[in-house]
Amino acid sequence: MRQAVLSVSSEAVADYGFAVFQDAGLRDIEILSCEGARGVSRIHLTEEPDEQRLNEIDTIRWWEQVATDGAEYVYLLEMDVTDQLAREGVDADEMPRGEWVNVDEHEFSFEQAGTQDTLSEAIADLEDAGFDITLKRLRDYHYQETPLDALTERQREVLELAYELGYYDVPRDSSTEEIAAEFGIDGSTVVEHLQRAEHNLLSTLLS
Repeated sequence: MRQAVLSVSSEAVADYGFAVFQDAGLRDIEILSCEGARGVSRIHLTEEPDEQRLNEIDTIRWWEQVATDGAEYVYLLEMDVTDQLAREGVDADEMPRGEWVNVDEHEFSFEQAGTQDTLSEAIADLEDAGFDITLKRLRDYHYQETPLDALTERQREVLELAYELGYYDVPRDSSTEEIAAEFGIDGSTVVEHLQRAEHNLLSTLLS
């Protein structure tokens, strides 16, 4: 098995339903469940999006605002881009499962795991559909060989930095805000990454 970290320009995914979030200051995407090109995600924004646009986008099956503090807006939603990919000749059922690694104003980075042939075919299909795909990293992948393999790359990065900065020391020598500053993200996003990483690690160790 191989694991690839790929990136695609933010402009390329705008027509798939992401433009409304980009216009509202898209900060982060966390995939909670995924099957083919359909998945449930938690989306972090710096501004409140146009809810009329949300209702009109075909790729968004349902959405719900789950949190806001005036500085950040968090939405839970289900997106399905199967039909859009099919029109471009891409069979979503053949795509490896992906996880977002990083989202910014310029590009969306994500990781996929599969055989070398599966990954190569997936990249070729996306390029044929008009996506300009950049391969940022490729490495051997051994599923669940260690407890840390239960984490996405982003979760592992945040957890490792938290440990290095003393977040898990007793007494605690760091804060989520300090960790967030290192990544250029919001403190609440760091909390979510750490909580999910801790949950995944404990589930692996205690199951």
